[in-house]
Amino acid sequence: VDDSFPEGYHFAMKLHRTYKTGSKHTDMGEFTFTVTRTYMGELKRIGGDVMTMEGSIYDLNEDTDKIVQVGFFSMIDTDHDQDEKEGTKTIEFGMARSSSAF
Repeated sequence: VDDSFPEGYHFAMKLHRTYKTGSKHTDMGEFTFTVTRTYMGELKRIGGDVMTMEGSIYDLNEDTDKIVQVGFFSMIDTDHDQDEKEGTKTIEFGMARSSSAF
């Protein structure tokens, strides 16, 4: 972690997840659909090299064509590991997450 890391750094990420379901031998057949979610929040240092990321999850409501909040997320660095290897520093993070839909 760079010591110049800004507090309250804004975080944004868009995820697209495609699902495939159904069966060839039914009246609905097989089909796929994609769900897109936008995660927006802040990344903060909460002590030493421990980081936390939290914010809200958004989706586009196709009926109203408006972006709505559909959940939240809260993650904390649970597996911070620094190794000195051949003169370089390797930093690995593991995140525990929590999210909920409204």
